[in-house]
Amino acid sequence: EGGLEMKFSIFPTALALLVVPTASVQVRGHAHSNAQAPGTIKQVVNLLQTLLDDSAKEGEQERTLFAKYKCYCDDNLAKKKQSIEDLTNQVGLLENQVAEIQGSNGELSLRSAKLQKDMDSNEQAQKMAEELRTKESEAFVSDETDLVAAIDQMKQAIQMLSDIGADQSLQVSAAHSKFMAGDDSG
Repeated sequence: EGGLEMKFSIFPTALALLVVPTASVQVRGHAHSNAQAPGTIKQVVNLLQTLLDDSAKEGEQERTLFAKYKCYCDDNLAKKKQSIEDLTNQVGLLENQVAEIQGSNGELSLRSAKLQKDMDSNEQAQKMAEELRTKESEAFVSDETDLVAAIDQMKQAIQMLSDIGADQSLQVSAAHSKFMAGDDSG
């Protein structure tokens, strides 16, 4: 619109500049100016008509361009507003998801700490059980060695007693029976 106003404000000035020299030509010479005047005025009128036609065409073109630009701006503004609204909603949803994940993360951290504590306790209990098993195994091996040696010694003693004829079980039995019966003669 600013371009149209400027062109129309120039139009009266241009008209005045063209009309003033033509009028002065008519005042200076009557006969000579009559012959030139209709042609000069006609040229000025034609020039002004051409300017007016060009200005009208340019005005129409500018109105068309402005209408297209306005339409583009309105469409773009509507799209941007919708985009802002959609993204604002999405930001809200994402903030909720972040809060939920942070809460879940805190809960999982507590569970992880408890599981780590339980694992540490379990490892400590395993170490203690292994130490106890090792001590008991060593004690068993030591006792087993002593018991095996004692059993071997008993077997050797029984063998030695049987070799020397120490089978007195019948005599001991008779003496024992007399002793139990109260008989001291014997």
